[in-house]
Amino acid sequence: MIGISLDGTGYGTDGKIWGGEFLIADMKTFSRYIHFDNVALPGADKAIEEPWRIAYSYIFKYFGKDFNFRSIPLFRSLDEIKTSLISEMLEKNINSPSSSGAGRLFDAVSAILGLCSYARFDSEAPMRLESVIDDNINDFYPFYIGDTVVFAETFKAILDDMVGQNVSVISAKFHNTIAKIILVISEQIRNETSLNKVVLSGGVFQNKYLQEKTVSLLLRNKFKVYTNHLVPANDGGVSLGQLVIASKMLL
Repeated sequence: MIGISLDGTGYGTDGKIWGGEFLIADMKTFSRYIHFDNVALPGADKAIEEPWRIAYSYIFKYFGKDFNFRSIPLFRSLDEIKTSLISEMLEKNINSPSSSGAGRLFDAVSAILGLCSYARFDSEAPMRLESVIDDNINDFYPFYIGDTVVFAETFKAILDDMVGQNVSVISAKFHNTIAKIILVISEQIRNETSLNKVVLSGGVFQNKYLQEKTVSLLLRNKFKVYTNHLVPANDGGVSLGQLVIASKMLL
């Protein structure tokens, strides 16, 4: 089957932090087909508590250290000493582990839109981002699929939209973009392998809007889709999955 795992933090087989993965898998083995672009997390776990750091990191990655960060309201509201320190950490790769986690991408967009720059509880930033969606919007942002899923064009379009566009529209377009990416990559995998079953899981799919939008797109394009019902999509389902895999490996 095609396994799409969108989460915040998972330990990958390469020793890096995973969480935005497109897999070809059965009960015994899997291969990583493609994944979300890696981004540095300045301060490691601290970046999860302070999503503005991840927002800074994405912009630094895609547009460079000479980007005018002060042109974005989020960074104008922060102490310049703080942002300079993050810039130095990224430039010198100091305590900035790499992550492909989809949750971190949602953190960054939420922070850029001014919804959550400091998280008081787990997943606050993505929850705030979901809460403002205008569900009448079907547009999505540009993106690029190469060796990884690259969000440079996505961030550029979001920053452009921030001048005059409502946050609810931007949030909807961003969520629609993730759903569109899932469809495009699923179609690529089906064309190459004839696989038609898509399993969606990981904590990001607790996002009701994203799950429903993604399932709708996949079903309309003749995929057979599986989602969590009796077992949580987030870490609450991990142990059961491990037991299932272990049982198949021992047979």
